[in-house]
Amino acid sequence: MKKLILIPILLFSSLVSNAITEKIYKTKVEKATIYLQGAQLFHSTEISIPIGISNIAIEGVSPYLDQQSLQANGKGNFTILDVSFNVKYPNENIIPIKKTTNKFLKQLKLYEDSISDIDFFLMSNSDKKTQFELEKNILLGNRLMKGEFKRDSLNMLKDAMEYLRQRLGNINVELMKVKREEQKLNNERAKLEAKYTELEELSNKVDEPKIVKSQEPIYQVIVSISSEIVIQGRLTINYYVANAGWTPDYEIKASNTSNEIAIVHKANVQQTSGIDWNEAKLTISNGNPAINNNKPELTSFYINFYQAYSNLNEVKATKKTPQMPKYNSEALSDMPASAITFSQDDSKPANSAYDVTQILENRTRIDYNIDLKYSIPSDGKNHQVAIAKKNVSAEFEFYAAPKLDKDAFLLAKITNWEDLNLLPGYARIYFDGSFVGKTYINVNNNTDTLALNLGRDNSIDVIRKKLKDKNKNLITSNDKILTQSYSITLRNTKQSNIEIDIEDMLPLSNSTEIVIKNITLDGAKFDENTGRASWKLKLKSHESKTITYIYEIRFPKDKLISGI
Repeated sequence: MKKLILIPILLFSSLVSNAITEKIYKTKVEKATIYLQGAQLFHSTEISIPIGISNIAIEGVSPYLDQQSLQANGKGNFTILDVSFNVKYPNENIIPIKKTTNKFLKQLKLYEDSISDIDFFLMSNSDKKTQFELEKNILLGNRLMKGEFKRDSLNMLKDAMEYLRQRLGNINVELMKVKREEQKLNNERAKLEAKYTELEELSNKVDEPKIVKSQEPIYQVIVSISSEIVIQGRLTINYYVANAGWTPDYEIKASNTSNEIAIVHKANVQQTSGIDWNEAKLTISNGNPAINNNKPELTSFYINFYQAYSNLNEVKATKKTPQMPKYNSEALSDMPASAITFSQDDSKPANSAYDVTQILENRTRIDYNIDLKYSIPSDGKNHQVAIAKKNVSAEFEFYAAPKLDKDAFLLAKITNWEDLNLLPGYARIYFDGSFVGKTYINVNNNTDTLALNLGRDNSIDVIRKKLKDKNKNLITSNDKILTQSYSITLRNTKQSNIEIDIEDMLPLSNSTEIVIKNITLDGAKFDENTGRASWKLKLKSHESKTITYIYEIRFPKDKLISGI
């Protein structure tokens, strides 16, 4: 018998020991690696691990996480068996029914009795009103009162009319009293019914069961863990979300007293991951996991004779306009309180995020690890983060294209710019601490020198004119010859000497019947393929120079040309 009793006890103990326990931990984003499109989010927490297999439910994760990107690791003497995503839907919590209190029952009974009494009074008043109306109708319908009896004497009629007048007056007075009483009773009854309804609703709220339901589901990452002992450990999970990213933004700072410029690289970070990143460490990466990572495969292609379309409308030419990155001028968001420190030296310049940024370059991307904590809410707005600052040597010179713009522009030309790891984006320009405008950094070129536009300089006058007195129209036996003349005058009003590049365009011909010939370009460097003429001039302080170029166009005299 003892053995038979012991067997169920052992089986019950075995079932209890094999039961999988579950513990819930609420976490926040501790670290975020933000790509050009998407972000990798990291959560971690200290956990208590029992003996056997247990499930750790980590809450506070993004509802939009990529389940295939889920990873889990940790520190401690335990084994991670599985990691998965789970949505926990809210349960309905029903509060038991409470009986109506005696206080409500008594009050409701009193109101019911009062309303019943008023109904009896109303019925009595209604009867009185009916009686008076009936008597009134009888009097008015009497044949004597109508004078229908021929034998009636005048005295009898007078007596009858006097009686009718007195009795109708009394009836009307009594009817008025009955109607006033009826109105008062109806008003009183309406008040009692309103109070009764209010009390009844209050009573129903006490009677009906209350259902408490959470408004939104809870998103969890479930990590299955196995351990042979009871230990403390640390668990870390990470996953990828697509609805986040950053766009490059720059500040270019130059000085009139230095040949160096400072390029401050910033990131406009935005995210709609469904959770706020509160005081999280950020890593800005120029990688993009969202693009296709498969290497291209070349396949055979074949040529054949061309067959024209019978319907020309079927042939449609489409042009795609390249999309420029969106410029955002939002100011740098306030630094989190956890990142603010105070110094006794007020003369020391304030630090920026790029002062504590570590740049890591691997084989496929560049990461900027920022040793500060930022708060990025899930609002889809741009939040600016400074990630790097580099001082580079530059050659300053001026540029003008007077055919398009009458002003001269200051350029900073940088060699070996590939080492700056720049991306295409807009930049704000500061010269000697003053904001002078915005420009666009275009790094999608194959030149060895990157030219950064530092804005207009109004101290250089540039005037382009067409010399009408030197323009000629000559007609021969077969052709017409047009001679075009232009002058460009420059004047340096600065206190220092300058170098300036001047560019203009000469027309090109796409017909063998139109011949363009250069007569004089005043020392310009000319590109026959593009029609670009360029001059490099040196101007002393307050010096002026004029360059002149002339070209001729020959074409059949019986035809017209356009574009000049």
